[in-house]
Amino acid sequence: MTTAIKTCQTNGKKVYISLGGAIGNYGLKDADQANTFAYRIWNLFFSGKDAEIAKIRPFGDAVLDGIDLDIEHTAYINYDGFTEFTQTLHSYMENDTSKTYYISGAPQCPYPDVNMKRVLENAGHLFDEIFIQYYNNPHCSPGALGFEDNFKTWIDFARKKNPTMKVYVGLPSHQNASGKASYFKDPKEVEGLYNFTTAFREFGGFMLWDAGFDTINQIDGYPYSKHVQVILQTGAYNPEKISATKTKDLELAAFWGSNKAHLVQAEKRILDYCNRKSYDVIIMNTLTVFFDDANLGDPNLPGLNFARHCTGTFGYEKYPKYLNCPGMASRIRQCQAKKRKILLSVGGGSRWVGFRDKEQAEKFATNLWNLFLGGEAKLRTFGSVILDGINLDIRWGKSSWFPDFIVKLRDLMNTDSSKQYLITANPLCAWPHHTLGDTFASHSQYFDNLYINFDDVGCSINSDQSFEYAMSKWSTLKGPDIYIGMPSHKEAAVDPSNYMTRTKVKEFIKKYFPVYPRIKGIVLEETSWDDLNIVNGERYSDYVGAIIKPNAYAKVIPTECTSNCGGPNGKTGTGNVLSADLIVTCLLTIIYITIIVRL
Repeated sequence: MTTAIKTCQTNGKKVYISLGGAIGNYGLKDADQANTFAYRIWNLFFSGKDAEIAKIRPFGDAVLDGIDLDIEHTAYINYDGFTEFTQTLHSYMENDTSKTYYISGAPQCPYPDVNMKRVLENAGHLFDEIFIQYYNNPHCSPGALGFEDNFKTWIDFARKKNPTMKVYVGLPSHQNASGKASYFKDPKEVEGLYNFTTAFREFGGFMLWDAGFDTINQIDGYPYSKHVQVILQTGAYNPEKISATKTKDLELAAFWGSNKAHLVQAEKRILDYCNRKSYDVIIMNTLTVFFDDANLGDPNLPGLNFARHCTGTFGYEKYPKYLNCPGMASRIRQCQAKKRKILLSVGGGSRWVGFRDKEQAEKFATNLWNLFLGGEAKLRTFGSVILDGINLDIRWGKSSWFPDFIVKLRDLMNTDSSKQYLITANPLCAWPHHTLGDTFASHSQYFDNLYINFDDVGCSINSDQSFEYAMSKWSTLKGPDIYIGMPSHKEAAVDPSNYMTRTKVKEFIKKYFPVYPRIKGIVLEETSWDDLNIVNGERYSDYVGAIIKPNAYAKVIPTECTSNCGGPNGKTGTGNVLSADLIVTCLLTIIYITIIVRL
């Protein structure tokens, strides 16, 4: 099994050890026993260095990725030993910066779970995922009247405990895999479940019980898990697509709106870039001033600069810096109809930004929500158009109170379950970030994506040593997916030596992307220079896109986007149909090795 585990991990799969189960009567009677058990588990299965325990490691030098608590019994009703155990084990994991570890739980669907209530209540903030067993209790199983309300309750739990916690729907993989055949859901029913659950950013995917039954549950010549996987990848049950299911595309993002190549050629409208198959995410530059005193009509309004793309105001005398952009709004709406994500970037390289106190930080979050996202305001730059998120480009300024801003913004986003919003940032690659370093360290779980800018001589993508060092640091942040930021043209680079040629970018992707599974795509700086980087009729973005998005480039998508035109975003919940994981075997995403708690 040691070799098999390592092979799974090499292929980007996570392997957990599961504790407990339905058989036996087990528990931890006191703090000493809980701490001792955590120490043993750490040394038996993870990175512990106890020489004596190392002699009896079941999987030799293989280091597992996480632990799953499947606590279905307890021998000691008067002591919550699993809270102490979880806290101690988490401290070991946190102190090992060489690897990212995960803690998950597998509660029964009734909320709160009778056996896991205390550990989830007292240590729930330490859990990264919960795999809810929706196949043992009729009143909350899928199809029951109470299912949707029950799932929403677990979503609320995740939001309160850990903003990046993912909630998985556990299903039996065969009619005989659970106590009742009725708990099994055929692929068409799974499609209906997906359509409901994918509306929540916390939805992580499906967990199947178990791999053995899945193997014998062949439908049209394919195991049940394959049908579920296609639903996650395409958003619909379609048996004809199973044999053609391909590797997931990554995403290509780009910054737009600065018109940096204007002296050579004007930047095109945002819709022109959305019509291309290269871009999945467009980040609009820029909200430059958080509270602009020039807006005499309301100094709480921000200052905006979209270069030549929008110059209209709500009255120049009162609001000279707060723009009114109905033309852009119409084009953004069309972009979103094509499944493109449109973000607003705040900050930029030309301004000092920051907050004077917590109240002002929360006020800015509320302003962004009301002016550009799902809130309401009399004067909205893009009218009724709701953007997909906010990007932080904080290069100069004061770091204080950014955590308060981010928490408030996420809380507001969580009030709208009809849409999935993103909080992203595009820091320079140097570690730690000089402005938001502390915020990333303490609140990384609030970010969905980090668009890390490697246009820096200290950590350039053209230097293996500096790139690897930077990635070893950024990869320690738990929560956000990572996108590699690179110039789209030599002239777009701060230093031309940081531009990566076509030949080298292909080698770079092949070498590093499999090594760092947190990488979910590339972000280009920026669109106007990309238009000028053409070789043999092919733009730089299309060259890169064809490498990281082979499925999208395998067919022509001139102006329309199907449900499979985006890319995955793993555990950040972008709303893309490829964002969810399927938990079942090493061929997929996560596997479990189950043990019973014995001391």
